[in-house]
Amino acid sequence: MKMEMTVFSPDLIKEEDWTRQIRSALQSWVDADVKAGSKTEHLGQVVFVDGTDHLSGFAHSQKMIDDIFSKHERRGRVLFLVVDEDIKDFPRPLLERKVDDVILRPFRPLELLSKIQNYEQHLLWAEVTQMNASFADILGHLQFDLELAERLQKAKVPKRLSGVKGVDVSHRYLVGTRSGGDYFDLAEAQDHSSLSMVLSNSSSYGLCNAILSVLMRVCIKVSADQLGHVGATTEVVKKMYQEILLTLAEKDFFSIFFGTLNRKDWLLRFTFLGEGSLFYAPPGQSFQYYPPLGQVISRSSHDLDWEEFQIQLQPKGRLLLFSGGATELLGGIEGISLLLENKREKQLEDILNESSFQIKSKISEDDLPSRDCTALALEVLGNSTPRLIELVKPERDES
Repeated sequence: MKMEMTVFSPDLIKEEDWTRQIRSALQSWVDADVKAGSKTEHLGQVVFVDGTDHLSGFAHSQKMIDDIFSKHERRGRVLFLVVDEDIKDFPRPLLERKVDDVILRPFRPLELLSKIQNYEQHLLWAEVTQMNASFADILGHLQFDLELAERLQKAKVPKRLSGVKGVDVSHRYLVGTRSGGDYFDLAEAQDHSSLSMVLSNSSSYGLCNAILSVLMRVCIKVSADQLGHVGATTEVVKKMYQEILLTLAEKDFFSIFFGTLNRKDWLLRFTFLGEGSLFYAPPGQSFQYYPPLGQVISRSSHDLDWEEFQIQLQPKGRLLLFSGGATELLGGIEGISLLLENKREKQLEDILNESSFQIKSKISEDDLPSRDCTALALEVLGNSTPRLIELVKPERDES
């Protein structure tokens, strides 16, 4: 690093002479730019001030120091007081910590080099400290931005999913630090005959908003009767993919669960592509895992398996849906299966609270998970006679 040095003295001849002597003493050892203070407006990192007026009580030295730092910042600079070698007493500016050190006259190259190298390290540490403070300030702004993004994301996510006819619904959502995120919601048909469910995870915030916009446009075009037909959820997801493909960036990808629950027979039809996990427990039985039915959706997804599946739900049957982030941070399918073990009769709120606790236990107290984490729990109400449950893959319509 090139050291910039400035020399000050009330005697301009002495100031010019000292400038030449210091430059000459250091030229073979230090990459230094030494200038006389009276000939430059720029103040170097190393400042030499004439302190040979000790008989006046260093009045001239103190005035120079006050004048210099009334125009320039003191921080990040080393200040040497130049005194005669025959001085008898300790210089007052040094005792009062107005200067960092003293240099004896006549100048000795070894002493100059030693003290300047010592304070060069001091300056480096000062710069590091300043950079750390700047980074802390930047991180503070980033934290504010992250909190703002969290509030915006949560504004898109329903805070409560209560009052849904025939089902008890609960959810948990934890915002993550990674770009993009989860979106989930439930929507009632106007005649209350069916309930639509969506959970998506996107690789960017822009894509997340695009998915929401496209989903709304597609669903507006599809009537409640159409949603109740076999293959309707697949058609919705396929149309979403076709519309969003126009704006999908090379590295963009998303996962989606889109399902409709018919209240007449409690049949859940769904299309599930990408990351995440689905569990269902019939009355009195343990949770069973149902995997996504295809890969994540991206520009390279040319051979997607557009299939709709269905699960025949039962009164008191319980459905749990976890996003890709929640599945990952809960330890994958094995971790969630272990979490749900022996919890069939627990309250849904207790199960979701336990999943949130396990995710939070893996990060420090003030940190956020690396990804958005969403868990959605649904229980069918009613006391009718239980029916057999089966996972059904509808036959293709060859007509």
